[in-house]
Amino acid sequence: MLKGIKRLIVTTGVLACGGYVVYHFVLSDTAKNAMKFAYNAIKESYSVISNTLDDALGLVVKEEDIQNIESSTRKQWENIGF
Repeated sequence: MLKGIKRLIVTTGVLACGGYVVYHFVLSDTAKNAMKFAYNAIKESYSVISNTLDDALGLVVKEEDIQNIESSTRKQWENIGF
């Protein structure tokens, strides 16, 4: 088990160092700009998808929704006699 974790850490370190060297010494400025553009596009897409899913699944409760939820809950409790 420890051997597998050690191998994972070493592999991750080697890949990170290799990526750093390739990015700084091998890629042209055009390629670097393309990678930055792709990174920003992916980050923005993730944000849009995450917000859309949060809205669809109701994971984010807005302040005005809290008041509606509280009044609805009170009515339900009153309907069952509490």
